[in-house]
Amino acid sequence: MIINLTVKIARLELKNPVMVASGTFGYGEEYAPFFDLNRLGAIVVKGITLKTRAGNPPPRIVETPAGMLNAVGLQNCGLEKFVTDKMPFLRQFETPIIVNVNGETIDEYIKLSEELSQVEGVSALEINLSCPNVKAGGMAFGVDPDMVYLVTSMVRRATRLPLIIKLSPNVTDIKPIAQRAEEAGADGLSLINTVLGLAIDHKTGQPQLGNITGGLSGPAVKPIALRMVWEVSEQVSIPVIGMGGITKPEDALEFLAAGASAVAVGTGNFIKPELAIEVIEGIKDYLAKEKIADIHEIIGRFSREITYQTFIDREALLEGHFLLSSGRHSGRYFQAAMVLQDPSLASNLCAKLAKKFKGEQIDLVIGPAMGGVIVAHEVAKNLGIRAIFSERVSGKMQLRRGFRINPQERVLVVEDVITTGGSAKEVVDLVKQAGAEVIGVGSLVDRSGGMELGFQLKALLKIEIETYEPDSCPLCQKDLPLVKPGSRTAISTLAERLKRE
Repeated sequence: MIINLTVKIARLELKNPVMVASGTFGYGEEYAPFFDLNRLGAIVVKGITLKTRAGNPPPRIVETPAGMLNAVGLQNCGLEKFVTDKMPFLRQFETPIIVNVNGETIDEYIKLSEELSQVEGVSALEINLSCPNVKAGGMAFGVDPDMVYLVTSMVRRATRLPLIIKLSPNVTDIKPIAQRAEEAGADGLSLINTVLGLAIDHKTGQPQLGNITGGLSGPAVKPIALRMVWEVSEQVSIPVIGMGGITKPEDALEFLAAGASAVAVGTGNFIKPELAIEVIEGIKDYLAKEKIADIHEIIGRFSREITYQTFIDREALLEGHFLLSSGRHSGRYFQAAMVLQDPSLASNLCAKLAKKFKGEQIDLVIGPAMGGVIVAHEVAKNLGIRAIFSERVSGKMQLRRGFRINPQERVLVVEDVITTGGSAKEVVDLVKQAGAEVIGVGSLVDRSGGMELGFQLKALLKIEIETYEPDSCPLCQKDLPLVKPGSRTAISTLAERLKRE
């Protein structure tokens, strides 16, 4: 089975979702003897400042239970030496190079971003907002939502490169900070940075770090990082890069399930230099074992609030004897409209569906009436593009009401529930007839049973429900009344009967 591991962070396409975190991988040269750097999804280099920086006085690292504290103080070679001494080595690899940017003032962030945007081989910028704002008494930029908005918006104007904002966990609520970064033009978010901590020598009563406090990283912070990745991925539509305590493939899979589109291996690199490669291979092995062909099928699956219970609670999962549009029979039928009548839930679910297609550069979303109308509108709203719907006229799917599909447009087809894929296939044909390109099909529920539909299908929930040919249907043998979904009277009558029973 061919497994697709590629993910996108804005316009940046990664061959797999595993990066190495800034500050733990040097400038790449240090790890090159251990494995081929081309195997990584991306390299995030050690943080860069305008001038060479010596860092904090020693001791600068201390081991803690399940982690480490560091107070290195952003020691780095500075912008000029990075460009002349480090980039020539990095340019020989196909792996995208992301530069971590650090400043003590907004002007420094802007200057660094402008200069780095002109450097050949730099693929994206990661803006570290855990730095002290010297004009605000040393308070970190990242703790104030309005300051995050200001820095992000100013840097956004200074570069055309994909812009990733690295957020600090040392805040009361990270969600509004993440939202402000998105509003200001961020293409992605990295979280979390280290958690502020302290280590004391019990014999002397003195701090074990020269800087007194330091940043805690390693397995100890993973539960905090997972929680924040989940919270933020629920609030924003841009990709989230999760990091914090990844030491094995299972850790990375947890971050992906929580909503991260990619992960970064950090402190674990110090323990095992080839850890990032083990994580990549472990993810691939897991997908192969579970017969999952696309990494996107597991991204955000923890946070998807659509389950059997979602339909049951809203009396939308009907049981009986149903005639499907394919002519087959089934004992269960999803009336997704019962779920979509809740505007808040509909918006939430469709936002999650839209995230599956982020970075695909879609121009138009289309859904078949009636099931796809609401889904198309909500998905398009989250993607910031227009939505239309098709209608069946004299048994044939058509465009009406002045709707049009322009040639060369990249089109996403959406449905509420995919059963046999009949309606979706008709809409796909409609798109192709217009000379446009079908990017794929999205659905809240996929109950097709893995049927080959001829297009990329992504759904929030996959459910296996058995269907039968009429001549071998066990429901027919029990003489249960056959109901064709779509008839308002038939559905309501059946629902009332089921309630009574």
